[in-house]
Amino acid sequence: MSIRIANLLISSTDDIVREWIVDLRASASTEIHKRRLLPDVVSNVTILIANLAEAIAGNGTLTGITATGSLSESQADETGTGGIMRTRPLATRPLNSPFVRAEHAMVSYGRERHDQGYDFHEALFEFIKLRQAIFRQLWTRTKPEDRDELTATLPKIVLLFDELMMVAMESYYNTAVHDLEKRAIHDPLTQIFNKEYFGMRLGEELRRALRSGDPLTLAMIDMDELKKINDTYGHSTGDRVIRAVATAIRDSCRRGDVPCRYGGDEFMVILPETNKAQARVFAERVIRNLRGMTVIAAEGGTKIANGAGLDSSQTKKPLVVPVPTVSVGVASFPDDARNPEALVAKADIALYKAKREGRNRIEA
Repeated sequence: MSIRIANLLISSTDDIVREWIVDLRASASTEIHKRRLLPDVVSNVTILIANLAEAIAGNGTLTGITATGSLSESQADETGTGGIMRTRPLATRPLNSPFVRAEHAMVSYGRERHDQGYDFHEALFEFIKLRQAIFRQLWTRTKPEDRDELTATLPKIVLLFDELMMVAMESYYNTAVHDLEKRAIHDPLTQIFNKEYFGMRLGEELRRALRSGDPLTLAMIDMDELKKINDTYGHSTGDRVIRAVATAIRDSCRRGDVPCRYGGDEFMVILPETNKAQARVFAERVIRNLRGMTVIAAEGGTKIANGAGLDSSQTKKPLVVPVPTVSVGVASFPDDARNPEALVAKADIALYKAKREGRNRIEA
């Protein structure tokens, strides 16, 4: 009977997917399905159905699990669980088995649904509708005299399907948690680390330097005359310039260096296992990478230096804005300071000196 149902499920795949899409788009429970139902998600659902059918036919993933979802008596005795139902089967699944392939498809499904902006309940709603479509198609296509056998097999199908649903929802949840963690420590404009992360990481790196005896250097980088760009071309263009500078700083870093946005036009870079001379090489690389860099001015309301309005639709040419230079102040552990606050203060003093001496320079 399992093989017959599996074949029936495979032959019904197109109708199941079609019914599923129609139900989702007709439902009043969520508006997003009326706007978006992308081909890659439909493809993952098709893979799910195909591999679910193979798993039903082989019945390999049900080892040690009864039709009601509880452990068999022998396995319950071995584990000491007393037959309590587990979310995941205890049996080891063969690599690249149908069910494992279905699980992989569901991991992608959950991740894609999160990245596409679906809420958790919207992704879960899709599975509820998919299960309804599967059961409806199986019931409709099964001969009346075979429906008792289908009814007896349904608990196994439910167990497999719910397991796959859990995998997809777990993937969605893990992606959401990872996204929140990333947002918590990254600056939204530049996508490098933010000030809060800088404070935490600087303390960690100083403690590590104290234990190892290695030097650690802090580079404070400040954009020269960002205000002039904001006043001339607008703050949207200023944001583009800030992103360009952040990119140049990040691209100048080695693996293990920690670039952070410290303020509006200020950046901090933690340079572990780096002395002042080596930090100066890093700062020179940043200045060199910024040399000649430009951005395209944001559209709408741009101004030229004399204050006259300049509409990009009139010129028909993008307005190219040069990225300003930067000044860099450098301070090192243990030569200049031995705690985070003092190290930041010494780097700030060095930066102020670079500004006072004419900008576009490095001071330590």
